Order: sequence, then C-alpha cells, then structure tokens
Amino acid sequence: MCSNHKKGIKRRELIELLGLGTVSLYLDPVALAQSAPPVSRNKFMIYIHAGSWDGLASGLIQPHMTNSASVTSAAKWSKGLFVARQDGGSLNPNVNVTHNSGDLFFNNYTKTLLPIANQMCFTVGNPLALGHPTAAAFQTTGADEQIGQASWISGFAHMMSDGNQPSIMVGNPFHRALQMSATTPNVAIVEAASVAGFRDAFQDQLSVPRTDYAKSFWDVSKQIIDDSTYNFAFSKSFSQNYKLFLNNLVEGANNTGAIHQSIGAMLNRTEINRVIDTEITAANDGEGVKQFHFGGLTDALQLAGVLAKSGLAKAMSIGLHGDDWHFGYQEKNMGSTIGTARRGADMFVQLRLFWQWIQSQNLQDDVMVVISHDFTRTPYNTSLATAPQSVMFNNQPISMTVPGTDHHAAMSMIFINGKVPPASKIGGIGDNYTALPTADLKGLPVAGKAYTSSQLVGTMLLRCFGEIFKEEREMRRIWPRMGTLIDYALK
Repeated sequence: MCSNHKKGIKRRELIELLGLGTVSLYLDPVALAQSAPPVSRNKFMIYIHAGSWDGLASGLIQPHMTNSASVTSAAKWSKGLFVARQDGGSLNPNVNVTHNSGDLFFNNYTKTLLPIANQMCFTVGNPLALGHPTAAAFQTTGADEQIGQASWISGFAHMMSDGNQPSIMVGNPFHRALQMSATTPNVAIVEAASVAGFRDAFQDQLSVPRTDYAKSFWDVSKQIIDDSTYNFAFSKSFSQNYKLFLNNLVEGANNTGAIHQSIGAMLNRTEINRVIDTEITAANDGEGVKQFHFGGLTDALQLAGVLAKSGLAKAMSIGLHGDDWHFGYQEKNMGSTIGTARRGADMFVQLRLFWQWIQSQNLQDDVMVVISHDFTRTPYNTSLATAPQSVMFNNQPISMTVPGTDHHAAMSMIFINGKVPPASKIGGIGDNYTALPTADLKGLPVAGKAYTSSQLVGTMLLRCFGEIFKEEREMRRIWPRMGTLIDYALK
C-alpha cells in the first residue's frame, strides 16, 4: 500500500493505485479484445454544449433560402418563428441581416464565421425531450438519461485507444458529455479547464484524506472526484503498465509550452476584440458583444488545441452558460433576444480563431468540433422585459422590450471538420417552428420526420473519420441506439 497512511494519500499515489487495482476488480476481456483500428495520426473530438440557448438568436439555427435551386443573398425565416403563426423576424435587427457563403447564411453577429464556412455543416433535429436533463442526455449520448449510453466523445476516445492503455478524455466540467458505459472501457477522464489545469492535475500538490481501507477502489475514486480540484475517473480495463503511462503523460503535459504559445498567439482577448471591431463593428453591436466575452472558453479552446496537437488526449467536452431565459427581464432585461445573441457572437469569434489555428497546423481533417444545446426556444412567451434595451444597428441605437423564451421541440448541431459537406445544412426549420428533414445539403425543409442527434453525429463520424469507423456496425457496438444514418450526407 501507499505510504503516509495517517496523513493522507497523494493524488498521484491514489491514481496509480486505482489504475493497477481496477485491473483485477473489473477486467472486461470482451471489451479488451475489441481493439481499435490502427490510426495514422492523432484524431480529436471536441463537444461544446451551449446549455439551452435560443437557436435563432444565437445563430445555432440557420434561415433557409427562398429558392433552393439558386444561392442568393436572400434568405428567410419560416413563418411563426418569432411571432406565432405569422411572418416576421427578430426584434433584434442584427439577427435578420444575411451574409451568405454557399448555402450558409450568417447575420451581423455570426458573419465572423465566413472565413471557415467551407468546413462547417449546420444541422437541425428533434431534441426528443423538453426537460433539461433528458434533452442534454439525448444531444450528448443519443439516448435517454436512464439508458446510460456512452457519450459521443467517450466513444470516440475509446476507439482511439490501442487497448493496452487508456485514451484520455478531458472535461471542463460538463459531466454528461463525459458519460462512459460498458462499451467504452478504455477511457480515462481528467477534469481540467485550461492548459495550466491539465498540467497541475498530475502534480503531487494536494492530498486526499485517508478513508476507510475497507472501501472499494471505486468508492475511493468517487471521493477524489468530490474532494479534489482536478478530478479523475477511470474505466475498467487498465493495463499493468499504468505507471509508465502516467509518467509519459506527466512528461508530455510539461512539454507543451511551444504549442500553447502558438495557439495563444492566435486565440487571445486582443485578437478576439480585433475581429469584433473590424468585422462585427461598433456600428452593429460590437461593443455589446464584448460585454459577453467568456474567457473560460478561450482557456478551454487553447487546451483543446494543445491536446489535439500533442496527442495527449483524444476528446474534450466544454460546457457554456445555460441561458435558460424564460423571462424577458432576465440577463438585465436583454433575455435571449439580445443576451444570447451577443453570447453566441463571442463564441463564434473564438471558434473562428481556434479553427484558423487548427488549419494553420494542418489538423482540419483530424479534429472535429461539435456544438449543440438542449433545445431551441420560442419567443411566444409574453413575459416581457421590465424595461427596454437597445442594440446598435447601422450605427443607430434600436430600442426593444424583449420577450421571454420557452423550451421548444427543435435543436441544432454544428459540425466543423475538413471533411464535412462544405458550407452545408442538414435538416431545417419549417413553418410554426417545426423541425423537418431536408432532401439535400441546401437546408430547404421538406415534409417528413426530423433527424435526431444520433443520426447526425453518426453520419458525420462515418463521413469524416472512416479510418476509425469503417462501417456503421462498428459505431453500433459503442452506441447501440444509433439512429439510421443520412445517406445523402455520406456521399
């Protein structure tokens, strides 16, 4: 056993003990036998969950073209999205402006994505639930929370393991996206929100109080999750070479300075403000967007870049502010109409800079970013703000008294990767806020059954990572409830 029994056990000692102990307690020979395919380069998946953001205000959901046969700068929202059963746009005029790239349309808040639009695919689907926990489970795992299906990123990380040592999955800390199951045994979780946090997670700076020795390793591991600043949870099948694995991980984490410096030079507050000033501009609410800057996302994306480039981890989850604005007076009377629009603009500027760094490292085919939310929201709610707020539009202040927003049965997923259908849309929003399928990649809704997260994620994984997922049945081993894939998006 470890030394220092009375005073406490060092976190690293506990990690080593857990890594070795779980082999005899939980060995799963069937799972170990399912080795992942050989992969020529490190692959990395990032899942960003944007709470229950309003998809229309934030830019997660796109308008569709007036004519699917020709790409023009004209786009329209379907009837009944902003006013029940009527035509019309958002009270926030910056949301109604369109700038197009291929079949994608961006507004004044989201047009910063134009330089990377060719490696983006916007999708719309059915959230399958209107309660937060269940909807979040469907969007992150493809199944009801009671099913306990593995999350998208844990399954991806598992497939990147060679079966002899675990793949690292990092969280910051949107835990539902870190969910593991019996189908993903070769995964280890490290909770960290920045590059510094990831490095510190492997140092002997903290001790966990010694507990009853009769407790199982699993009980002790649950305690470390509750008690320490940086948390660890481990899967069932660790090899006897775990200490060597941990030593290599520590050394690797301490030698990422050059990568961190590289991404930090492109993704930082100064660069974020530069893009806002020159592309969104103060004339169209740029100063308002700056008020919603989230530095935690900057830190997390810098860490994601370091992990993707170094190969130290295979997947990462990032959780954002929930924006569950049922009342117009929330978010200082800005509600979703203004507040979520500005928050979305900040996120998209950061993602644009992050992806441009990914492209500069020639990693665009190896990294996939997925952005989703619980569900979108309808502004039919009459719980208005208690005072008007204004946004700048064409250098003029536009005042509005914003409504509340209620949960609605549509959701969006955005995929960023070098192999997604370029500047494309799958699924769309029809009249009266109905999630609908599409017949092609142009995003014009047609009658039928809306897609689900498992259909969308499964289709994109098979299309973009054929080296890992060679056929559909390999995905169903990990995600048994995977939906039917979308044929036209695989071509």
